[in-house]
Order: sequence, then structure tokens, then C-alpha cells
Amino acid sequence: MERTTPDEIQVQVHLHGRLPGAGDYAAERVRAALHYAPEPVHAARVSLTRHEDPAVKRKVEVHATVDLRGRIVTAQADGENARQAVDLAHDRLRRRLEKAARDWEAIRGRQSQPGSWRHGDARQPLTPEG
Repeated sequence: MERTTPDEIQVQVHLHGRLPGAGDYAAERVRAALHYAPEPVHAARVSLTRHEDPAVKRKVEVHATVDLRGRIVTAQADGENARQAVDLAHDRLRRRLEKAARDWEAIRGRQSQPGSWRHGDARQPLTPEG
């Protein structure tokens, strides 16, 4: 199976409130962050919400979700306008995808400590203690 390029991924966009033109920009920025995905992307979604309450300083909230073969990576940001919120969410999503790209085995170390055992380790012969 060929790996889908980030430019081919269909990003689902959900808009809540008056956000003209923000949906296309958000999809473009999420698609740009997908270049950092370490695994094939099964789905990508971005949701933008505009709050009309005058007491809310940061009026636009963005949630981005990426499915990497069942591993979910999310980013959330809010800003005074849609462009600012989308750019912040893009930066956070990019950093989280970069972090996901690190090999977990390399982070925790694959070598067993003497006297310990991990799944997949070869059996060690029993030694008499004495």
C-alpha cells in the first residue's frame, strides 16, 4: 500500500460561527503540519469556533486532530482572530507530530537492565545462587 502524501489528505473542517475564509486556511495549515507525521495519516480534522461573547478576549478557538494509524495527536489554540488561532494550532500540531516521530524504543531504551526482563528478550539460563 502506497503512503498518502500530506497534500492528498482530505482535512475535514467544521466551522461554528461567522468565520469567512477561515476553513480553507485552517485546512491548508493542518495539511502543512502533516509533513511532520511519522506514520501514515488516516484522518485529519480541524474545528473552528467563534465566540460572540464580548467578555471573551480570544474570540476564536481551534481544535486540530490527526489520526496516525489509530494514534491520535491533537492540538488546541485560541486567538483574537481566526488567522492567529490557526497559526498557533499549526505550530502546536507540528511540534506534537515531531514529538510523535521520535522512536519510543529509543526514548525508553531497549536494553534490559541486569536481572530484569522485558517482553521479547531472549531467555536467560538460570544460574544457581550460592
